[in-house]
Amino acid sequence: MFKKARIRCLSVVVVIAMCFSLAACGSSEAERTAEYKSILVETIELMRVHAYGSNELLSLTASEWQRAINGRRDFNVALNRLFELESVQSILDMLYDGNAEIIDNMRELQNPPEQFTSTYETLLELYDIYTQLHNLAVSPTGSLQTFNATRNDLVRQFNALQTRINVLLP
Repeated sequence: MFKKARIRCLSVVVVIAMCFSLAACGSSEAERTAEYKSILVETIELMRVHAYGSNELLSLTASEWQRAINGRRDFNVALNRLFELESVQSILDMLYDGNAEIIDNMRELQNPPEQFTSTYETLLELYDIYTQLHNLAVSPTGSLQTFNATRNDLVRQFNALQTRINVLLP
């Protein structure tokens, strides 16, 4: 009888210990999910802000490029002068700093919790478009016509993906 009571008592202790263990795991899983979502939302916002900054720089570049063509000046010289301006240097510094932070966050966001899988896949698409927009802003290429067409297409794609990702956020 004493042996049965002892076994029951031990069984109860084991079950209670398992419950506490599961509760602790659930709690850390919930914390991990909350932390993941926080970094995800921060990254989306950083991309939005820096895509906006890239687009502002792209607008300045296109305007200066057009003025150089209209004035029959060398547009390479005009763009170099534009990129030497202190105000443009400040934009570039912000874009480079933000890009580094976004890259770090993207590394942290690998292996998403199950409920964030489709959001993460869309985030990767958004990141790809953001990166192309950033690269075009800091290093303009092509003719003015292809530059503007690429810019407009990237901005359109970015906006569409941003809308989609906002719908997907759990």
